[in-house]
Amino acid sequence: SVYDAEITARRLHKASEQLGFKLQQFEPGEAQERAADLGKIAQASRYGTTLKRPLKDWERTYITNEQTLCRHDFLYWATRYAKIIDDEARLVLYKPQIAQLFLNEIRAEHERQGIAMEFLNLKARQLGVSTDSELVIAHRCQFGMNIRAVVGSSDPENTNMMAQMMSVAWENQPWFLMPRRTAARAGEVFVFGDSRVTISLQWLNQLKGIARGRTPHICHISEVSDCVDPEKKIEAALMRAMHASPSLYAMYESTANGEGDWFHKRWRNTKTLWADRQSRLRPCFLPWFVGIDRYPKAAWLRAHPIPEAWEPKEITRHHAMRANSYVAHNELLGKLLGRNWKLSREQQWFWEVEYNEHKLNKTLNVFFQEMPADDLEAFQSSLTAIFDAEIISTYRQHAQEAPVIVYGLRGSANEVPERH
Repeated sequence: SVYDAEITARRLHKASEQLGFKLQQFEPGEAQERAADLGKIAQASRYGTTLKRPLKDWERTYITNEQTLCRHDFLYWATRYAKIIDDEARLVLYKPQIAQLFLNEIRAEHERQGIAMEFLNLKARQLGVSTDSELVIAHRCQFGMNIRAVVGSSDPENTNMMAQMMSVAWENQPWFLMPRRTAARAGEVFVFGDSRVTISLQWLNQLKGIARGRTPHICHISEVSDCVDPEKKIEAALMRAMHASPSLYAMYESTANGEGDWFHKRWRNTKTLWADRQSRLRPCFLPWFVGIDRYPKAAWLRAHPIPEAWEPKEITRHHAMRANSYVAHNELLGKLLGRNWKLSREQQWFWEVEYNEHKLNKTLNVFFQEMPADDLEAFQSSLTAIFDAEIISTYRQHAQEAPVIVYGLRGSANEVPERH
């Protein structure tokens, strides 16, 4: 167990009994200090880490303590030892935000049910989904055995950026938590030979399908909406090679990229079928406003101070109402944000300023796609529409949640497109 708190607690209790001492959790600061002290007695060699002196008894106990806790508790490892590059180009310890806690709670739910973790994630920009999944894969490959993993994005450059997240985490691990990395080819593969772990780096628009000739156990594929021929490269090649088990982890994620493409259709069908557990993938939507640490940042507010007499426009108020309703009807978000959560004045101001700028630039469809309040808003038409994005948004904002009347069209397929 690595995600569900109760299951993890039971397994750690059992591990304590087997080890003969009670496992102890250390705060991030103390864990980093102890790791630095132990780093002073270690030196790297071509055969791994060698020690300048024998370990003391308490050092052996501490190392066993941390190895056990980190192996069984993803968040303990991530918040004590996983470092990332933040928005200000600083090397910092990972501190999960709301969107990342949301994803961990979903993993915990699947862990409790003993089912595979296969997710189709529709997201707003910059919510930390890619960082979360890369740390999940880094953790499993660091502490697991006999694992074949696949990481990929739309092109080699983006795939390398994802791989760098794992590299940064591994390069800043204390020596007593890292297996020996026996091979690493930039942009291609990482190998931990002693534990028989391989991480293959691929990209969506390579000529052959992803993971052809392999049977991956875990994968993270980003920006799937940019994939050319996804039916062949993702569904036939990668998904067909992965088989359901409680240990399987697969994250397919993207922002929307217009209506009618594979990602849009797959999202729509997955959302419909998951209600009755008829879908292989679980749909996960993360709206922009869960990024409360980012939207807006303090620096943005200093540059765009809220006028004292400012009152939200009607369209902003309707957007806030939809956001409030979405959280109120989402049990997990309600748990993380609070049952009485409301879109803050700062977030309303941020949304309105961004809306006004995109409206003036006639790029509202891009704004709604990148910063959606719900999954319907995320998928904007990629064609030139009779009505512009502002008019469509206005009607959407005023629409009732439940339709009064639903109309359909009757006719042959030659006269009426099937999607209508």
